[in-house]
Amino acid sequence: MTGRRPALMLAVVLAAVIVAGCSVPLLGTRTPPRLFDLAPPSDFTGAAPPVTWQLGVAEPIAGRALDTDRIALRPDAHELRYYGGARWADRAPRMLQSLLVDSFERSGRIVRVARQSIGFAGDYELHAEIRAFEARLPPGAAGGIPRVHVRLVLRLVRAPRGKIVDTVTLESEAPASGREIEQVVAAFERAVQDVCRKAVAWTIERGEADRVSASRTRTGSGRPTG
Repeated sequence: MTGRRPALMLAVVLAAVIVAGCSVPLLGTRTPPRLFDLAPPSDFTGAAPPVTWQLGVAEPIAGRALDTDRIALRPDAHELRYYGGARWADRAPRMLQSLLVDSFERSGRIVRVARQSIGFAGDYELHAEIRAFEARLPPGAAGGIPRVHVRLVLRLVRAPRGKIVDTVTLESEAPASGREIEQVVAAFERAVQDVCRKAVAWTIERGEADRVSASRTRTGSGRPTG
């Protein structure tokens, strides 16, 4: 009986250690990252007049380094890092897709716009590639104040045949007011809003020009175009 007592005590100790070890993650000792979102622009003064066609916005494509919810920081031309303790509320491509859709809706310049991913069949499709979506430090200034750089390549496609109507590169830069993450995110928002305004104006102008051209061709030839 006495020989079994040490073994029993050892088992109790081991069980306590295992329980304690398993409970460590449950105690929440690791601080979760802060989540940040961006707002679409609300002012579209000087944008193109309203159009009657419909637009589907595809989720933008991006390289692996930017296809993430992490907030990118480029300390120099050849290195890419991410801010610690902070994330976007969604992956950058999905977030930018939502911002583009919201921008078209808020502009009031188009009859209907929706995400392409839900099977929406519009007259045109807008495809984007994210070339830059990052904060950049000044050259040779490791502790400097970053500037945010956003660059998108847009392709307007006529549905349903997939003919590319036009392509454009839109970009914007915005200086952060400081090095804190809130200040950097505010600069991201300014740069993204500028690009979204440009995207709305360009898409509507090029889509309407193509619509008018296709209508004239159809009238002149008597054949449908796509």
